[in-house]
Amino acid sequence: MSNSQTKEVLIIDSSIVQRRKLTGIINQSGFLTNILEATSVAEAKQLLKSKDFDICFIGAGLSEETQCDLISSPSKNAKCVILPIAKRFDKEKVIRYISLGAHGVLLTPVQTSQLKQVLKIAFDKIE
Repeated sequence: MSNSQTKEVLIIDSSIVQRRKLTGIINQSGFLTNILEATSVAEAKQLLKSKDFDICFIGAGLSEETQCDLISSPSKNAKCVILPIAKRFDKEKVIRYISLGAHGVLLTPVQTSQLKQVLKIAFDKIE
């Protein structure tokens, strides 16, 4: 995989702390990325319809229903890798997210090494 092509990343979370933490980890990952942040469902849906994202993280600071709504929202890029973040493992929730179109689920706290692996897999998948 070539790191030379900029990957478009969207982080959706109501918590600025969580958005900045995830942004920091992604910036340290070694991948060339352009990261946008959304603080609300309306802002996120507008961005998903208007911009071609490679990967979208849906933060644990949002309710389960909001996460589900965003997972099933139409995206300009049908190949966008969608990864919700959950505060704890819940098999039923994971099954629900996957059935709505998520490509997996990350658990908090998101570790740098874990996120780097996820980014590599996701970016390899879209190339």
